[in-house]
Amino acid sequence: MSYNPYEPSQDPYQQPQQPSFPPQPYSPGPSDPYPPHPPAQSYPPAQAYPPPQAYPGQQYPPAPGYHGHYRPGPSHHGHYRPNVAFGYGQPMMPASGWATASLVLGIIGVLSGWCLVGLPCVGAVIAGHIGLAETRTGARTGRTLAIIGLTLGYITLIPAVLVFFMAVLAPSGS
Repeated sequence: MSYNPYEPSQDPYQQPQQPSFPPQPYSPGPSDPYPPHPPAQSYPPAQAYPPPQAYPGQQYPPAPGYHGHYRPGPSHHGHYRPNVAFGYGQPMMPASGWATASLVLGIIGVLSGWCLVGLPCVGAVIAGHIGLAETRTGARTGRTLAIIGLTLGYITLIPAVLVFFMAVLAPSGS
């Protein structure tokens, strides 16, 4: 008798047949090296913890600058409320646009080299000095941006100026 793979011998969706004898509980045999498990212990039910007690008369102070609510715009006293981070009392100071412009122009000047004839570097130096003057009083942030923009501007501008004057003042030999 040969096996034919195209002719199924049993229906795969048919329920498996149950054995004709009932299953027996496990019992250790003579060659079983492990003893049977002891019966489970029962413990008394766990007691619930009492709810936390409030200390009489003690209240925690609110976070600094937090008044229980936050409404941007004019307050009920008619004063404009500055941008305040939630839960903190320090208003966010505006950044100096000149300092940011100095940094951006300085990066453009360094990356472009002398391809743009040093114009971004001149702009970075001018914007950096205006940004330094604007941030000197502390009313605006961005002093570090202005210093970095100035540095990048001068680093690229000084060699460009030197090369320009060397080319202009060089004796023309024929």
